[in-house]
Amino acid sequence: EKRGGAEFDEEDESVLSTLAVAAGVAIDNARLYEESRLRERWLRANAEITRSLMSGAAQTDVLKLIAERAREITGAALAAMSTPVKGTDTLTVEVAIGRQAEAHRGLVLSVEGTLTGKAFADGAPVRSADVAHDERVTSGPPRFTGLGPAVAVPIRAGDHIRGVVLLAREAGSTDFSDKELEPLKSFAGQAALAMELAERR
Repeated sequence: EKRGGAEFDEEDESVLSTLAVAAGVAIDNARLYEESRLRERWLRANAEITRSLMSGAAQTDVLKLIAERAREITGAALAAMSTPVKGTDTLTVEVAIGRQAEAHRGLVLSVEGTLTGKAFADGAPVRSADVAHDERVTSGPPRFTGLGPAVAVPIRAGDHIRGVVLLAREAGSTDFSDKELEPLKSFAGQAALAMELAERR
């Protein structure tokens, strides 16, 4: 309603329509800018990992760097990196950073029946809406208290899976979306490729 109680005329409607279009454009531009910034952060993280590997850094240090950057960029409270134990159907958590990290470090996880193991076996990301109550992670000591949405992403180059990065956000946070998963998968793939190249040097 207009001030003074007058009716809206065609000119008023035209102004409102123009303002609505301008607001829509501004929102789209803000979203595109945010997506561009996010892509840039992933690219910088990839470059940092490649430099670290090529300079001869130990694998544990590189895994720690991968976990740190993935946690920072996705807003996760916890990042845990697991690698396969040769000759077994298990993975060991080599690196854990963030909330309850101490409860994760050194854990041996079965490939079968676990969130991380499923990502490793399937070679594809696996999500959980509530990791603290997910039956795929309830065995062993309590280690996800206060955490909610989670995703396990394989560190994969071609058919070779070198490990899995598990990311978990605080309880009540938004789930990991498909839009977030795409750059995360690409990041994990680049990390796997860089690790492979470093081993060949």
